[in-house]
Amino acid sequence: MRKQTTSPPHVAIGERIRELRAAKGLSRGALAAKVHVHVSSLSIWEAGTRLPREDQRARLARALGCELSALFPSHTDGTLAPVTASLIN
Repeated sequence: MRKQTTSPPHVAIGERIRELRAAKGLSRGALAAKVHVHVSSLSIWEAGTRLPREDQRARLARALGCELSALFPSHTDGTLAPVTASLIN
């Protein structure tokens, strides 16, 4: 029997960034330019390998038109609410 696991918070956050970017119709390059980072940094964040620094998190949330808490939850289990139109301005 296969053990069911949940994604680590970094992966869930990366998926959230990707979902919101796609919902806004932005390419990785376009979002990276808005956040003032290299596209490879954005790719690393979306892959869940690393998280953005604090200053980058704020710019990322602004560029995606959402609250910082929508991207980086304070829940200890790393759960995220589903992407809804209310998260996207």
